[in-house]
Amino acid sequence: MIRINQLKLPCGHGEGDLEIRILKTLKMKRTAESLTYRIVRHSVDARKKPLLYDVYTVDVGLGGGPAREKSLVSRLKNHNIQYCRPVVYRFPKAGETPMPDRPVVIGAGPAGLFCTLLLARHGYRPLLIERGRPVEQRQEDIRRFWESGRLDPWIPPPMSSSGKAAPEPFRTVSSIPWSMIRKAGPPSSWRPL
Repeated sequence: MIRINQLKLPCGHGEGDLEIRILKTLKMKRTAESLTYRIVRHSVDARKKPLLYDVYTVDVGLGGGPAREKSLVSRLKNHNIQYCRPVVYRFPKAGETPMPDRPVVIGAGPAGLFCTLLLARHGYRPLLIERGRPVEQRQEDIRRFWESGRLDPWIPPPMSSSGKAAPEPFRTVSSIPWSMIRKAGPPSSWRPL
């Protein structure tokens, strides 16, 4: 499988434009040979407004198998084109001992939501706990911070990418005591924020 990164097309492009760009990037002519592709990632580049671009990462399969794909990648010498093996995530096999309690996932950030989804799909009935304010209030707090520089006292000062304290929408103070989450009390490695 060939992975191509940074395929950039103007927003609103036609259906066949992506395939044409793939063929051009691989320096191939449109022929009857089998070419399949799958979009792995899609984003919008809006850095040069008003020009907007769709940016794709695609996995491309060619007839002829891995040997032909590796040969093509080495011949092209483009850092945005790589040979990669297809990876399929497989959920680990469930244990034999039944769980006495439901699994607890703390935090409704991207990782917490994904973990909860996988556990639920496999019948584990996870309990998802989010400790922060509703999203609408978080958005208002962040807007107020960027406009006035005032940080509400309920928000701990996490570090932003600039190294300055800034509100982070997924990190907030807990109002749920650990004793409700785990009857045995907090784990020995737990430390408050």
